[in-house]
Amino acid sequence: MSSSTSPLPDPVLETLLQWFTDNNVWIDPRIQIASHPARPEAGYGVYALADIPYGVPVSKTPKTAVLSIRSCALSHRLYPLVKDIDANIALAVALLSEQLLGRVSRFWGYLQSFPEGGADVAMFWQWKGEDGEEALRWLKGTEAEGLMRGSLLGDIEKVYEQIVRPALKEWQPTLEQFRQAYSLISSRAFQVDFWHGVGLVPVADAFNHAEDNNVFMETDFAVCPQCGSLGPCTHPSHKPRHSSPWDEPMTCDMMTYSPITSGQEVFNSYDDKGFSNAQLLVHYGFMLEGNGEDWIKWEGGELEEILSETEAKWDEDRWESVRDAANDLEEEMEDLEALVTPAESEEIDDEEDEDDTCWIDAEGRMSQSLFLHLFTRNMTDSSDIPLLLHLVLSVMRLLSDARPDDHGVLDGIPADVLHMLKNIARDVQTLCSARVAEMYKPDIETSDLAALLDMSQGPRTKLALSYALTERIMIETCSTWWENVATFINLEIV
Repeated sequence: MSSSTSPLPDPVLETLLQWFTDNNVWIDPRIQIASHPARPEAGYGVYALADIPYGVPVSKTPKTAVLSIRSCALSHRLYPLVKDIDANIALAVALLSEQLLGRVSRFWGYLQSFPEGGADVAMFWQWKGEDGEEALRWLKGTEAEGLMRGSLLGDIEKVYEQIVRPALKEWQPTLEQFRQAYSLISSRAFQVDFWHGVGLVPVADAFNHAEDNNVFMETDFAVCPQCGSLGPCTHPSHKPRHSSPWDEPMTCDMMTYSPITSGQEVFNSYDDKGFSNAQLLVHYGFMLEGNGEDWIKWEGGELEEILSETEAKWDEDRWESVRDAANDLEEEMEDLEALVTPAESEEIDDEEDEDDTCWIDAEGRMSQSLFLHLFTRNMTDSSDIPLLLHLVLSVMRLLSDARPDDHGVLDGIPADVLHMLKNIARDVQTLCSARVAEMYKPDIETSDLAALLDMSQGPRTKLALSYALTERIMIETCSTWWENVATFINLEIV
């Protein structure tokens, strides 16, 4: 443990490390928990002191050190009240109960390392003064705002009034304290096992997030949901895995996912599929530069409402035929500059579990669902769908490689194919313009938004402005590609 100390004296960190020792939390001597060397205000991270190979544990946290609604001191009082509500809100109740106990809590040495005032996540910015209010204005019309509309703010207030206040009345907890507890859960909680459910896992929550992570958490999840036992117990519903080492202490292990080089920060990923910056901003309070998981979406109904003024109309029967044709032409849809690949589309669509979700990605490419939706609404009943789709994809591939001064590229292309592409381009630009119009200060050019980042702004406003700028760039990239398609076709026709 001596090598897992900060390079500079830090009483908070020293108390945390001593708590780790007292609770049998093991940390590999080849890593250390420390403040960011260049940005100490960013909080703690984990850094490698030596090269570490793939496939080894770098920390082991006993499940007895995990904070959950099952393990908190007042579990006997709180668990019956919260066992059927949202898991993260229930964990926030458990966390708040331990925070209210202060130094009496067996978790105090761990909890004292948490940021004062909770995590600065966007879903609570409305209570963060002028900077928070201005930041929320910049998130207007963005994916982040959409996530906050679907957040649990109302549920949090309801649980506070109906459960937290009466159950913890001797400490007189405030709603703000409960919000702060939830913000910490939102940015730190892990799925632990069938008994704990979600919990706070000391050390595991010290690893910051990155798309290209170095470690992941490994734990025995299939324990008895009634008593937490990994091995045989008195509950007939629990069927232990015979290969499990029942006599060994149960731990949550951070395992290396790839080799780690001495001196680098060691990262975890908070989600197997990755988080968009909207999700990170709302639930974790930060963003990743160049986040490849970013996307802007439209639901099918929303899309049709925006495009209702055009001549083309949606037809459900044609949609089924188009999807069948697209499945047969899957290879032709690979590696097109303007489209997300089939594999990437499947990954996002599965996450959303909605076939009619249409979106553009961080590079301004359309999802196949969006492209096929626009294709469907712009075709006629008499169209030979497989042939028309094949020709449209072929022309898109030609246009991806064409230069502005190339002439004759579209010679011999049927007029209905070019007409289809122009209509798709029109729809794309309509969708993009409508999205920008919903955003804060839509008349400001993107270049001027970038300039605002260099001006004096509050930290939340700067973060929100940076996110809004990211969405504007994504929208403009998509719109520009299709605008160039329409322009090229018009020049060729003339």
